[in-house]
Amino acid sequence: MTQKASLSITDNRTRKTYEIPISHNAIHAPHFKQITAPDADTGLLISDPGLRNTAVVESEVAYLNGSTGTLHYRSYSVGELYHKDLQYEDVLHLLTWGYLPSQTQKAQLRTELAAALSTPADTIFSVIHAFP
Repeated sequence: MTQKASLSITDNRTRKTYEIPISHNAIHAPHFKQITAPDADTGLLISDPGLRNTAVVESEVAYLNGSTGTLHYRSYSVGELYHKDLQYEDVLHLLTWGYLPSQTQKAQLRTELAAALSTPADTIFSVIHAFP
């Protein structure tokens, strides 16, 4: 039988013991929410000033290898993205669908954004008329 990696924590305030799973040599901070004291409103919070011990262990969006200095965003190297002439719609498309848009997709997204963000003229007039 394979034993799962975990961290056993005993809360000295309550004497309760908790098992926190370890995955990729890291623990997920939300697991600490189960640790509560009778006088606490919320579970135990994690403080990490300056994010010195915070790790992103798994991500479908970014890949980082600190030892080689490699940083990829959605399979594109950040250096490659930096040197492209990207506009807001390019980045939005990359964030949402995982790849850079074609010119047609970019134009379509721009049109859809403009339609979604347009404000009816009567609303604009009523705001202007509301000023003294």
